[in-house]
Amino acid sequence: MPAQRLLGVPRLRYSIRQLIVGMVLVGLACVALRNAGPIWVAALLGSVIVLLGAAIPLVLFRDGRQRAFWFGFGLFGWLYLLVLAYSWSLDPNTAAGNPLRPQSLITSHLSGLGYRQLYPTDDPFTIYGVSGSPYGPNNVNGTIGWPQGGTTVGPDGTSNSFSFYFGSTATNVPRGPTRENFVNVAHAFWALAISVCGGWFSCWVFATRPACPVSGDSSATS
Repeated sequence: MPAQRLLGVPRLRYSIRQLIVGMVLVGLACVALRNAGPIWVAALLGSVIVLLGAAIPLVLFRDGRQRAFWFGFGLFGWLYLLVLAYSWSLDPNTAAGNPLRPQSLITSHLSGLGYRQLYPTDDPFTIYGVSGSPYGPNNVNGTIGWPQGGTTVGPDGTSNSFSFYFGSTATNVPRGPTRENFVNVAHAFWALAISVCGGWFSCWVFATRPACPVSGDSSATS
C-alpha cells in the first residue's frame, strides 16, 4: 500500500478560472517578449518578487493542499531568484570558470535560442572603404580599419597613389528588443514557471505522503 501511494500520480484538476489565468499569462508573455525593454524588465521582476513574498503568509495561513502548493511555489521561486542574483553579482573578470555565471544557466541558453529564432541576424560582412570617399570607414558604424596603400602606374607612365581601409565590418541590426532585455524578461517568466512546477511537486509530495499511524491499539485488551 505505501508503494502504491508513492508511485500513484494524483489527478490534476484545473478550474475555468485557472485556465483563464494561464491564457492571460501566455498572452502577457508574448507581448512582453515582443516589446522587451527596461520598463518591462522592472515591472515583471518586481511582480514576481511581490508574488513570491505573498507566498509566505499563504503558507502560514493555509492548510492542507493549498499550504503544500504555496510552500513549493515560494521555495522553488526564491531559489531561482537567489541563483540569478548570485550569477548577476559575479565579477565578469573572474567568473569565466564559474558554472553559475549568467551565460551558463540553462534558462539563459534557452532564452538566447528563442531570441535568435525570433530575431535572426545576418553574418558580419567586411566593407572595403576607399579613403576620402563617402563609403569610407568613418561611415561604417564608426569603425576605423587598418590603412593600406600603394602606387599604380597608368598607361601614360604617370603614377597614382591610393589608400584604402581594410577590415571594417558591419552587421544588420535586428528589428526588435535587445538580447539583454529579452533574456531578462524571459527570466521573470522562467521564475514564475519554476515556481508553479515547484508548487505542483509539493502537492504531489503532500498527496503521496505515508498515512499517519493511529495512536493506540484498539485491539489491545486489559
